[in-house]
Order: sequence, then C-alpha cells, then structure tokens
Amino acid sequence: MTDGWDDAESLVPLYVQVKGRALPRAQSTLDISTQVLAMPMDPSRLEPEARRLYELCYRWQSVAEISAHLRRTLTSTKVLVDVLLEEGYLTVGAERPMEQRETLQLVLDGLLNL
Repeated sequence: MTDGWDDAESLVPLYVQVKGRALPRAQSTLDISTQVLAMPMDPSRLEPEARRLYELCYRWQSVAEISAHLRRTLTSTKVLVDVLLEEGYLTVGAERPMEQRETLQLVLDGLLNL
C-alpha cells in the first residue's frame, strides 16, 4: 500500500510547474539534441517533476534523453527545460570543458608520437 505522496505529486499539472507556458520562449533554440547540464544549485524549491529533471542532468543529457526518462512529450520537456534554464538551474552546451581538454590532450599526444 502506498502512502499517497507519489500520487499527490503526479496531480500537479505541468502547466502549473511551468508557470502557465505552453511553448518554450520565442528566442529559445532548444531542439532534441540540445545538451543540458545541472548547475550547482539547491533544487529543494523545485516541483517534483522539475527536480527529477534537474537530477537527471548531473551529467550532460540531451532534451530527447530527458523526455524519455521523464516519459513526457518533447514539447512539454522543452518547456520544462526552458523554465529551468531561465531560472539558472540548467546550462546549455555540447560537452564539459574538462572532457574537451582531455580529448584535445589525447589528440596532441598522438600527434607528438608520430
């Protein structure tokens, strides 16, 4: 038997969580391959769905991956991601700088070994 909390959390409509938005901001460039990463912030003030999204992004995640994990449509996922971007909980990018540096170092080492 459940304690009812999980059921209560799922009753919060998405439009309430995204402050009434139906679409991402007009200037948003989010697409299914956009990579997002959680910023070091306290997610305790987020609604449960937004907190789940934030926690998924402890490493780079595409909008499509997030949508699949949350079992939400791409449009609703984009709106939720856009809200978290606007509030500073997420950042957009392609790859962590440290991973880029490691990749570049491996390429340089390989070239030096030629």
